[in-house]
Amino acid sequence: MTNTINGKRVNQIITFLKSLKIRSKRFTEIIANKDISVIQGFNQALIHSSHDKIINYEKLEFFGDAVLRLAASNFIEKKYPQMSVGERSELRAQIVSDEWLTKLGEKIDIEKLIIKGPKALGDENSKNTIIGEATEALIGAVYKCFNSIKEVNLWLDDIWEEDSEIFLKAPYK
Repeated sequence: MTNTINGKRVNQIITFLKSLKIRSKRFTEIIANKDISVIQGFNQALIHSSHDKIINYEKLEFFGDAVLRLAASNFIEKKYPQMSVGERSELRAQIVSDEWLTKLGEKIDIEKLIIKGPKALGDENSKNTIIGEATEALIGAVYKCFNSIKEVNLWLDDIWEEDSEIFLKAPYK
């Protein structure tokens, strides 16, 4: 596979990125300009290793893990400055968990854009894992697009606002 993507795929990714509703002028401009290098970065976040061993979401997923924890820490610091460090750690663990990532991936319907190889296509047991991993890779791609955590927080803070209240009311469910 080469690192070029066709016009149909570019349009799918742009439509998907618009659906994330990241309230950022910079993000809106990047989508409007159809910057192919940026689009390719997002495309990579949506390719499973069963499809391509070299160009896939694994590196972005690894990066996204750290970005997600930092973005969640920023959110908690702003929203709950009175919380103890232990309480912050517990809340962060909830809002960056694999389960949370999978739910977010389902909410944004990321699965329809993930390119999988034949083996992964037929594996129902790994479906949720792949959704969560691709979602984490997408978070890494948003960060790398701007080299900034700002757009990640602009996207996820509203979601965390709602989810953190649910977790704080019933923390271990």
